[in-house]
Amino acid sequence: MNEWVHDIVMTRMFSGGEWPTVLLFLGMGAIFFLAPMVGYTLHSRFRIGMGMWLLVIKVGLGLLQHTLIGVQALGHTNVRWGDPSSAVMTVQLLFPVLEMAFFLMAMVMFVFGLQSLTKRTEVVPPPERE
Repeated sequence: MNEWVHDIVMTRMFSGGEWPTVLLFLGMGAIFFLAPMVGYTLHSRFRIGMGMWLLVIKVGLGLLQHTLIGVQALGHTNVRWGDPSSAVMTVQLLFPVLEMAFFLMAMVMFVFGLQSLTKRTEVVPPPERE
């Protein structure tokens, strides 16, 4: 494998770019599943679930970006890295912007989901008088 391809793949995979996504996903999942146990209603967790799906889409975009860069690197084409007319430049510029947009939307949905959680109120019947 070429040295520059190795640098790009290893830098992207092990630089910690996906760790905030993984940690946010685990935190959102914990709150999503623990909220009913603490006494919150089930219907108010929709926004938290939507935020988790946005994080899944973000990870999918990252995998697609890796795939496109790998195909470009393994294909023996005459396109140079940094050439503005190449598809590689589009991948390098567009995908990180999309990933950040999905990450921010997931955080916003999580915050709105936390605000919309409502505590379940149990109605206790009054004691009967004799």
